[in-house]
Amino acid sequence: MCDVNIALSTPEDGGYMAQDPRSRTRWLGVRRVPVVVLVCLFGFFSMGRLPLLVAQSTLGDPLPEVLKNEQDDSTLRRFEAQKLAMGVLFKLVGYAESEEQARFATAEAFSRIDFLNSVFSDYDPSSETSRLSRDASPGNWLGVSSDMHRVLSTSQKISKASSGAFDLTVGPLSHLWRNVRKTQSLPAIDLLEAAQQKVDAQSVEVHPFAHLVRFKRGNIDLDFGGIAKGYAADQALIVLRENGVRSALIDASGDVSFSDPPPGRSSWVVAVAPLEKNGPPVHRLSMKQNAVATSGDAWQFVEIEGVRYSHIIDPRTGWAIRGRQSVTIIGPDGAKADAWASALSVMGHQEGLTLVETLKGIEALYIVANEGAVQTYQSSGFESYLHEAPVQERAP
Repeated sequence: MCDVNIALSTPEDGGYMAQDPRSRTRWLGVRRVPVVVLVCLFGFFSMGRLPLLVAQSTLGDPLPEVLKNEQDDSTLRRFEAQKLAMGVLFKLVGYAESEEQARFATAEAFSRIDFLNSVFSDYDPSSETSRLSRDASPGNWLGVSSDMHRVLSTSQKISKASSGAFDLTVGPLSHLWRNVRKTQSLPAIDLLEAAQQKVDAQSVEVHPFAHLVRFKRGNIDLDFGGIAKGYAADQALIVLRENGVRSALIDASGDVSFSDPPPGRSSWVVAVAPLEKNGPPVHRLSMKQNAVATSGDAWQFVEIEGVRYSHIIDPRTGWAIRGRQSVTIIGPDGAKADAWASALSVMGHQEGLTLVETLKGIEALYIVANEGAVQTYQSSGFESYLHEAPVQERAP
């Protein structure tokens, strides 16, 4: 399979062995399962994410030469794989009984991600998203795939709960602000207002159970950049489990979904990235059978006339959000964590945390730069996921 890197851990360094992401599949030998799993990612979908820096299986004494699966007493081998998809680098870390199982499960998982790209891409004119946007006409029910129906339903629920801070019809504004980052010039007010008038999540109606959708008006431009990567990570984990890989994580450049923890461990541990690209982690989180997403502008922003504009757009105003902040969301699955990271970035910490306290299964951490100082704000349940005391953030 092209554009996929797969490696079993080697005894020399116990970590991922970097390879050219354009190379073909390559396998490496293994003698022991390492404690630390390093995950450093780059690249973004149309609404990108600040990468989480580190994923590791919990600290402690070195693991034995071979881990036993307590459920069926078979030996498990740790493996890693990566593939460019949806415009970002997807990275997979898992435990399999054999090289053959890891190879097959990985190929199936990445095939699922590629298929979802053909559903949700707004760059591919043949994608289901592009075709749906072109076919939008007032009042007519249109058939959609089960994946499209599921993501549309989730998107609309989050849009309603966030009072429009998340909006899948944000496409016209996304295209406008992509051009701003290229030209380094703010959009003309008339163009901004024209794009803003096309954004209206309430114009999309999703059938409650049939795979159908209809629009209250035409000229719809759907953008799933704030939810598709998280959903793809969830679906890839399902494929891995169906193929016998029950302990795995998938990191889609900052949207990380987890299944069961590594064998012999109670959780996966991820480190939350700071505001700076190369700063020390802020917290370490214990995660299993859930997801975490971090949204921030450390990697994607434009500065015009001394004002920093993020790649994250407020659908309610049409403007890219200003100032420096990152938002880390813990959720029950990758799709919800991904979407809420976008919505709560737009809302800001005061409005956002008030809302989070009313949401089931969602926790949030804000890291905000304000007049030379960095402050953190978190929801009441966030602390329960902390692996240890937080690492102090450095001043910007």
